[in-house]
Amino acid sequence: MSVPHLLHYSASKFGLYGFSCGLHAELEKDGIGVTTVVPGLMRTGTYLNTVVKEQYTKEIALFSVVGSLPLITTGARRAARQIAAAHPRHQISE
Repeated sequence: MSVPHLLHYSASKFGLYGFSCGLHAELEKDGIGVTTVVPGLMRTGTYLNTVVKEQYTKEIALFSVVGSLPLITTGARRAARQIAAAHPRHQISE
């Protein structure tokens, strides 16, 4: 899903997904799998480095709140476990 004010971020995710689909199609015949990781909003504090063009104070306030809500974001450890679980040969210890 594309996120308002983060067009460059959303476009890069869509591009990665398209590239991964093509890579999968080309490598499948050789028995090589492709795992694509395109996480949603994560609680990483990246809003602190967000470039905002217009209403800086309002947008940073919004990103800081939205980026910290457990119901709509994912923490780094949980994301790492989910990514590792996508391929059975990889494990991440706590």
